[in-house]
Amino acid sequence: MGIKEKRRSTWLVLAFLFCAQVSPDAAETNWSPNSDQIARLEKKLVLPPGTRPLRAYARYYWGTTEKGVKVIRGGLVLERQLGIHIVEQAPSVNPDQGCRAVSVWYEPARDKVSAQCSGVS
Repeated sequence: MGIKEKRRSTWLVLAFLFCAQVSPDAAETNWSPNSDQIARLEKKLVLPPGTRPLRAYARYYWGTTEKGVKVIRGGLVLERQLGIHIVEQAPSVNPDQGCRAVSVWYEPARDKVSAQCSGVS
């Protein structure tokens, strides 16, 4: 085997090892939830005390991967465009709005959902 072939083999082995080290979830950090997943989330969602009815909020949802598990994160915000909005990332919201802004977390595989107000009102 010549020097060129040895270098090529070395690079192929290094490339293989690098690819084997990269988590398959690394490419799945962000994903888009579908309308069925959002419907299941909202059906199961119990809003915390002090909140308004769900329909009073603009509802922003996006998909992300946490420790290899796909989850849907959400932000419910009063006084914005009402309805469901599937977005790529969290909308910017003042964190100390009490129940004017609600954080939502949903794991579709386990059908587990939680919600909490963003701060003290």
